[in-house]
Amino acid sequence: MSIPDKTYAKLRARAKAQGVSVGKLITRLAEDEGNRREERFWQDMRAKGLVVDWPKPSEPPPKQFRPIKLAPGSPLVSEIILKDRR
Repeated sequence: MSIPDKTYAKLRARAKAQGVSVGKLITRLAEDEGNRREERFWQDMRAKGLVVDWPKPSEPPPKQFRPIKLAPGSPLVSEIILKDRR
């Protein structure tokens, strides 16, 4: 990737001020931007009513609750559905 000298000088000064390498600074900046975009995405989805935030249960699960255990090697429900559609 090619970065103009002026931009690289700004990145180098900022990295030095933060005590990190330019590469580490670029990684942080990219991660921060990705996180901001993802947050905006979820905000937009919620605003459009496309995401439901289910409330937490008001009580804990029953003490005798045991999740269903599938036998090793058994097909997943999605695999069964795909097989039936073929």
